[in-house]
Amino acid sequence: MTKQTAVSAGPLKLISPDIIIALTLAVIMLVAFIQTLSWPSAAAMFPRVVALCGLGFAIALGAILVARRARADAAESHPGQPDDQEQDDVEYIFATAGKSAWIQALGWVALFLALTTALGLFVSSGIFALLYLRWGAGKPWRFSAIYAITLSVFLLAMFRWILYIPTPVGMLTGW
Repeated sequence: MTKQTAVSAGPLKLISPDIIIALTLAVIMLVAFIQTLSWPSAAAMFPRVVALCGLGFAIALGAILVARRARADAAESHPGQPDDQEQDDVEYIFATAGKSAWIQALGWVALFLALTTALGLFVSSGIFALLYLRWGAGKPWRFSAIYAITLSVFLLAMFRWILYIPTPVGMLTGW
């Protein structure tokens, strides 16, 4: 590769799948927040908090990823320095994950969103935790069930009994 090619591809070199995902999530969260502006304040409180937190995290993640990518590109241009990227490093895992790993991860996210739409936050969190811990993480049934029940009760207590924050209700459950 010549210097001219490296210079012309400079800004495009910073774009990678994980950065695109972070930017996509930021746009989704921003659109979700904008949609809640016309809602009554009580109904919009929970979605606004989630959307703003998600937007903040997505922007921070994107900035971190761009900075790390720029630092890695700078390290490549100075070959005498040691490479500090280990195989357990999150960036390494994201960079080397295959297509099936990405599809599986996005499938779990889609399952959670579908469960939340159908069953609401409390029920879907427990079911999702049970399914993911058992088949996604390979944890034993006992651990998965205890975790799922604890998570559902904790969310119910926090949002319904302590904070009084309205949460998404499912189309099938209504609570």
